[in-house]
Amino acid sequence: MTALRLEAKDLVDDVPEERLSDFVSMIKNFLKAEDPFYSEENQKHLEKVIDDVRHGRNMTQHNLIEVD
Repeated sequence: MTALRLEAKDLVDDVPEERLSDFVSMIKNFLKAEDPFYSEENQKHLEKVIDDVRHGRNMTQHNLIEVD
């Protein structure tokens, strides 16, 4: 096991079982906060793109490129 995995295991082992789901949620939220995909700005952009696709706006047809 890597040092990081060992540290994580030690950390999880110290969390009381009844608090484990809270701990996991906290870690997931932390990881999302560090990932630019989950940034508020990107989420708004994705919502706009999805709305455009659903309503047929800002759609451009492209020719496929053959790759050998």
